[in-house]
Amino acid sequence: MELDAATWISIAAICASVLVAIKWWNPIAVYLGYSFGVQLHVEDLGRKVNMLTAMQIDLRSQDPLPSSEERIRWLQGVDELQNKEEEIKIRLDKYSLSYFKRCYIGREAHRELNKANELIIQGDKLMPEVKASPRPVRHVQPQELQAPLPGMEGSYNKVLDFIKDNNAQSVLLGIWGMGGVGKTTLINLVSDSRSKYHDDFAEVLFVQAGKGCSTVADLQKAIAISIAIPQIGNQISQANIIHNHLRDKSFLLLVDDLWEDLNLDELGIPSLDVVQPHRRKVVFTTRSMYVCSKMGCCCPKDTIQMKCLSKQAAWNLFAQKVGSKIFDDKKIHNLAKEIVEECNGLPIALCTLGKFMSPKEDHREWRTARDLLRNSKLHEITDTHEHLFGHLQESYNNLTAVMKKRFLLCSLWPENNNIPMKMLIRWWIGLGLLRGPNASDVGYTLINDLVRASMLEKGDTSIDSTENSHVKMHTMMRLMAIWIANERGYKTKWLQNSPYRAALAEENWHRNITFLDLEGTKIIELPLEICSLTELQHLNLSATAIVLLPLLLRTLSKLKYLYIRNNMVLQTIPEGLILGLKSLRGLDLFHTGASFLNVLQELARSTLDLDMLGYTVQTIGDITQLGQLKRVCTQALCMDHFEDERHPDIIDLQILSELQELRELSIVESSHSQKVLVSEGGPNCDQWLLPYLEIFELNNLLRLEKVKWKNAGMEIRVVSIYKCDKLKDVTWVHQLKLLEQLTVARCKEMEVLIETGESSQGVSMNRTATINFPQLKKLKLEEMPKLAIICKQACEFEELSYICITQCNKMKDIQTHKYKHDMIKIDCSEEWWNQTCSGRFVPYFAPTFSS
Repeated sequence: MELDAATWISIAAICASVLVAIKWWNPIAVYLGYSFGVQLHVEDLGRKVNMLTAMQIDLRSQDPLPSSEERIRWLQGVDELQNKEEEIKIRLDKYSLSYFKRCYIGREAHRELNKANELIIQGDKLMPEVKASPRPVRHVQPQELQAPLPGMEGSYNKVLDFIKDNNAQSVLLGIWGMGGVGKTTLINLVSDSRSKYHDDFAEVLFVQAGKGCSTVADLQKAIAISIAIPQIGNQISQANIIHNHLRDKSFLLLVDDLWEDLNLDELGIPSLDVVQPHRRKVVFTTRSMYVCSKMGCCCPKDTIQMKCLSKQAAWNLFAQKVGSKIFDDKKIHNLAKEIVEECNGLPIALCTLGKFMSPKEDHREWRTARDLLRNSKLHEITDTHEHLFGHLQESYNNLTAVMKKRFLLCSLWPENNNIPMKMLIRWWIGLGLLRGPNASDVGYTLINDLVRASMLEKGDTSIDSTENSHVKMHTMMRLMAIWIANERGYKTKWLQNSPYRAALAEENWHRNITFLDLEGTKIIELPLEICSLTELQHLNLSATAIVLLPLLLRTLSKLKYLYIRNNMVLQTIPEGLILGLKSLRGLDLFHTGASFLNVLQELARSTLDLDMLGYTVQTIGDITQLGQLKRVCTQALCMDHFEDERHPDIIDLQILSELQELRELSIVESSHSQKVLVSEGGPNCDQWLLPYLEIFELNNLLRLEKVKWKNAGMEIRVVSIYKCDKLKDVTWVHQLKLLEQLTVARCKEMEVLIETGESSQGVSMNRTATINFPQLKKLKLEEMPKLAIICKQACEFEELSYICITQCNKMKDIQTHKYKHDMIKIDCSEEWWNQTCSGRFVPYFAPTFSS
């Protein structure tokens, strides 16, 4: 039987009457009603939580260490309510379209709202109690402020000046340097010096980060302990608590040993914006300059690099730890000096070894310690090395697996020696630690990464090196590397000899060797035993006296890199040798004194892809063939006794326009009629000639009178000019804004380096403007009897730190130019110094004499 609408309405009315009568409808109606008022309930809850948060801040400011169980329970209740409100908001956003989910969320919001009302009533009762009771004070025992360690005073004063400077625009200060250099000691000392700046900040927070405290939660916990606020598990809520505690306060945050950059917002640290009314500053320490940059310390004034101590400061620190009475023994005194020298100014080494040696009064014990330290074998008599090398090893452990191998390789150079970056990269490539067509450029980036991580140091600027061409490994870092390579000192498998190693007969070579570097040895014939090293991948025969390469060398089927540069006596490369080297990726025949046509022909026929080719050419035909090798990247070119029959009196570098990847160019040995060198590219940067050239040399071009240079070689960093007797000036080099090294030697007719007005080279110079050399770091002028001045108008040298003047007795104007560096090292004769540079040039450099 089918029911009509009226019947259904009657049945519904009866059911409703029954539900009302038995009181089942009330809770159902209430529950279903939550869906319609859920947004209102959540908003009400938010307002109540904000009220409670404000009360919580007031209570904590007046009672930092809650002194009753009731207050602690109330604070915990507010923390839990803040977390619950956050959860409810998240669920509402997620389930906003679900009717029954909204009902559930509305009911939860209503329940929490009731709890909030109860907490507000309880809080109102607690606040008068707090105001009436005395505020707890953490008592600090009075003690005398510890003085900075010897050599640390300068850095300590810089940090205090930054903290106390009311007008400082920067609010961040990064202190960086290698492990063990004293960063932690410094920031601890700053923290202990609060009496010097305590009145400037409402809160001083000190957090020890380190590798074991790298997460946001870890650092939040450390901050909460530092300012005595509750610790909770939720990061967002903990950040809110920290933020609310500090938002209306001035504060100083000290963070020690950062390994990664910090997001201060995630921690809950309020804005450091200098325009807000409160003084807020952050000082942190790290081993990496990269961390400083990511934290926002991009300017030199925002960072302090802590370096190793001077010799005198190092001795003072070591003596402080040992106790001066021991040095009454002359033998011990001399041995102590040698140990201090081995430490190379590193404070952790000086302190650790000083404490270890302090009770030892027998000079034989001191001699043993010195010898074991030199050989990374201190573990044989003490566990001191574990503390010392283990601390340095933290930086090593932070590297990738392949980067660790690259770093360890640096320890093969002798102690305190500059490491040529170019050679180091070549070794990395030869050992398979660096691959790819741009491996050389990548290598420079990786070396600079190690410098920024304080694993390596910039090299010394001297007659043969600059800080941009060489790096160094600190003595203790090198000993640590050898200790690691030799399995923490218990096995000797790493030979830390000079890169110019002993004769083959003196070494125990094995057939599975992959890397062999014989550069600089005096061998005149390649030992045939080398041809049996079937695993060999890298062979360097540069700067040897080898005349002939044996055809048997082609049996080295795995050989990838063959270097024979700077070998002026090499006469023969057998036909078929290059074709036989099926794995070859790099071949260097730069400056070999001959052009091997069969090599170019074999490269044209082969399927080899050479990432790097160095070559020597003598004719324009050679250059044409090079430009036609599409699978070869020519990076180094030597034009030796070069002749262009079409233009016998000109060398026009437009002939090199097909060699776009050229990095190094040398034009040497010409007694022909070439009088002019022309290097001119197009007006737009994509039309410039030799766009990647970095090293340029002119050597023994006896008739060369002019160099015309325009829109070419704008990446050149090194220019060397030797024995160009008729060359009057080198005015053209002022166009090279990236130039770092300039050497001009044995040019007999040269009277001035930079000409003004219209020079003999056709380069127009403004007579009044200052000529700027923004990147020049090293200037060498040698054996030029007529050279009198650098330039008739003012030159400005922003980075110059080394000058060498040898047998240029008429040179008088060194001191008239502008120098940005306070101290410039000059290598010259004492007689020339006394005649030319006494008195007024003192502010610009400190001389070191060499005749």
